[in-house]
Amino acid sequence: MSSRVGDLAKRIPGGMAEVSSSWASEDRMLLDVVAMGQKVAATVDVEDRLVRVSVVLPLMLSFMAGPIAAIVRKSGEDMLLEDGSRK
Repeated sequence: MSSRVGDLAKRIPGGMAEVSSSWASEDRMLLDVVAMGQKVAATVDVEDRLVRVSVVLPLMLSFMAGPIAAIVRKSGEDMLLEDGSRK
């Protein structure tokens, strides 16, 4: 998963995003995304059969929570399944 973090910036609408990541533990990655002057913090928890992403939106983006959740879900699925295992 950490090898694909660089691909994340390409999936953010509007482009021009900066993404930084670190591992808080073996199963938890911390992400900071800065786009359009806004910083979005996220945690990615990896379990055996589940990847859970929690995103903290700044007030200015909170009205777009639904579309942002859909983008995160779709991009996450695509990134995890791009190895050809999707049928």
